[in-house]
Amino acid sequence: MNIGFDLDGVFFNQEKFQLKKGSKYFKSQYIKQYYKENGINLKKSDVQVFDVIRGKILDSAEKVDFTKPYLKINSNGYGIRQVFDCSEEEEEKFWYKHMLLYALFMPFRKDAVRVAK
Repeated sequence: MNIGFDLDGVFFNQEKFQLKKGSKYFKSQYIKQYYKENGINLKKSDVQVFDVIRGKILDSAEKVDFTKPYLKINSNGYGIRQVFDCSEEEEEKFWYKHMLLYALFMPFRKDAVRVAK
């Protein structure tokens, strides 16, 4: 008998990784696009990450200030495309840059060893 495990989301917290790394990555992409369109150079701290599901800024109790630049995310999404509403090409670029970090250094979820046994 062979038993297989799906590691992403079960043994590793894929959602946490995607939100943390994806927010930084897509903020950078947003800043580049904003500069192209408006000629204004933003800092990462200038860009809010607006979670449309919670109606608040990611990892904060604050509400979004719509007068400032913001990146919309869907925290209920499963993959990068659903969370950051990006193209397949943008998703591939993200994972190309982050896959080794995820695969080699992502810590196991609490109790992952117990579940495997």
